[in-house]
Amino acid sequence: VPAVASFFSLPFDLRHVTLGTGELFAAVGAIGSSTLAAGLFWWCIAGIVATGTLNLGVSFFLAFRVALRSREIRVADRGRIHRAIRSRLWRDPLSFLLPARASRATA
Repeated sequence: VPAVASFFSLPFDLRHVTLGTGELFAAVGAIGSSTLAAGLFWWCIAGIVATGTLNLGVSFFLAFRVALRSREIRVADRGRIHRAIRSRLWRDPLSFLLPARASRATA
């Protein structure tokens, strides 16, 4: 994951995901490719994806909390910010992951 992330200029390192993926595929190498057909293999993949999502979610949440506190934003205003984020997440979830297009960035 870190190599793929650095290819796309994403500066994050998911060690839990990296280790989990490495262990899983080392097991596949030791046991054989027939493991890929097992349901437990796919549960492991889902667990690795959930771990990565949880790692990123917690990191972004904590960074956001620190940013709000550093700007001394009042609790009442935090509610409006949270509602705006939820609204954007509902309308355009990919905007949190993909860079803005040139037309959106200048608007």
